[in-house]
Amino acid sequence: MVKAMMSSSLLMIVVAILATTTICIFSRNLDFYSSSERRNIRSTRNLEEVIDLGSAKEEIKTNEFTSNDIEKAAEVVEAIVEVEEKEEEMAKESSVVVEGEESKPEGEIIINSEPEEQVKAEEGGETIVNSEPAEEVKITNTQKLEVIPLSEICPEDFPPSHAMVHDHRTKAVEEYEKYMGDQVNDWNSRWDDTPEVQTVTDYYYAVWNTPHHYICEASAWNPNHPLTQYIHNDRDSSGWVQPTVLHVDTPIKETLDDTDYVAFTSWFHGNYGHFVHDHLPTISFLQEIVPEHTKFLLVDSKVTRAVLKSIDPDFYENRIKWIERDHVYHIKRQLTVSLRKSYQITMGCCGAFDPMRRWMAKTHPELPEKRTVLYYTRGGSPDTTHGRILEPNHEEQIIQHIKAKMEQYDVKEEFVIFNGRDNENKQTLPVETQFNLFRAARTIIGPHGSGLGGNYAWTNPYPTNCKDRTQLLEFIPGTDSAVVQTFPFTTYYNTIRKWPLDYHNILYTAESSYETTYINLDDLDSSLDYMWGGGDPALNSVP
Repeated sequence: MVKAMMSSSLLMIVVAILATTTICIFSRNLDFYSSSERRNIRSTRNLEEVIDLGSAKEEIKTNEFTSNDIEKAAEVVEAIVEVEEKEEEMAKESSVVVEGEESKPEGEIIINSEPEEQVKAEEGGETIVNSEPAEEVKITNTQKLEVIPLSEICPEDFPPSHAMVHDHRTKAVEEYEKYMGDQVNDWNSRWDDTPEVQTVTDYYYAVWNTPHHYICEASAWNPNHPLTQYIHNDRDSSGWVQPTVLHVDTPIKETLDDTDYVAFTSWFHGNYGHFVHDHLPTISFLQEIVPEHTKFLLVDSKVTRAVLKSIDPDFYENRIKWIERDHVYHIKRQLTVSLRKSYQITMGCCGAFDPMRRWMAKTHPELPEKRTVLYYTRGGSPDTTHGRILEPNHEEQIIQHIKAKMEQYDVKEEFVIFNGRDNENKQTLPVETQFNLFRAARTIIGPHGSGLGGNYAWTNPYPTNCKDRTQLLEFIPGTDSAVVQTFPFTTYYNTIRKWPLDYHNILYTAESSYETTYINLDDLDSSLDYMWGGGDPALNSVP
């Protein structure tokens, strides 16, 4: 009987731990989770049933639970483990690729990156570029122009509210505009446009791993009063946490007394898209406000190194101290910190991305005379871990419709299919290659993915009016295709609305799934009529 009681007690303790962990995870706003997390959780358990576990919190705490509760808690925790395993692949996501071996019409460039030396094959006017950056899209002719504030580029689109959605269904358009308008207007009015900073002296600093490795918390504290004097932010989810006794007892990895330092907290270290649209705007802002001798404390990753080395080699070589997570660094001189997580720079309206535009213009002042229409495809690579791949035959129809509209409106730019990866070794194309491709783009078309969200910052930073902005047409889920990413209207617009883009959306059709997607070809034609036909609202409709 004693053994039975001990076993029962042990079982209750284990279940309580599992259930409490589950409740803590799910009690947060679901918007906090990445789309892949929400999708995997949903596929393992009914989402409403998972959320309902929260109502059993008090019962579990007092050991008043049933065998069904035990099974639910165990299954949900099992789902979280599965999510974490799949999130390991998330840092690998960048842009993905379709091979382009088929014969293409005149004027098309295919970036398919075969391993042989760069070869140009001329067959019926077709240009196929292999391996390294194509000569056709290299930027050689430059213009040095001024970066002007977003509010002055296109006053009629300021402040940003939502992109233009192209859909023949009036109700779908109304749902999109209300959903996006409410969200973006809330973001525009929430907090200041730029992060608050605080400067301290003789502090310890560390970035901690968390159970969900893509979320990183940081602490900075006075070593003489570690539990009372530390960096914190009264706002929720700032990323700065009070050091625990275990944190305080962590041995010092290194003492830094050579110069002043600056730091911030973020998430998804090592993910290309998140680095560009979350980390980079904050780094750009901070490097404008701190003295030039100040060095940045950055979590070491291949992605961070590759992007910063390509953007600014001098900054990369002289202004970064690479650090490891779960190691404590003693900053003897000044430490300046941004009090909000880097991705929260998307809050407020609306000049927070201007420092990044100025940085891009300073280090890469190139603006090509030869422009392109760039089509981004997610198909053709085993590295694609987040689905949303257009059905191949349907995607070929999409490409043909784009080419037909280019001919109809006498669009002189060359058509480029961007896949983002070397087909032979499965490696991501160099950042410089992707930079050149997107800086040359006059129009960018394709599905939501890091191929868009990770490369928008390489587009033209110099537009002076509405017409000069790079056009972006992004395919996203609607209310009847939310299964593609769990929630409708998942778009980069709200995140990168502070970049000067002429932004458009098309909604996936109801037949789309997480794995395979479709769009309405009439809506595609309508969007291109609007974008290339002069912007007449009468063109943005389908009978």
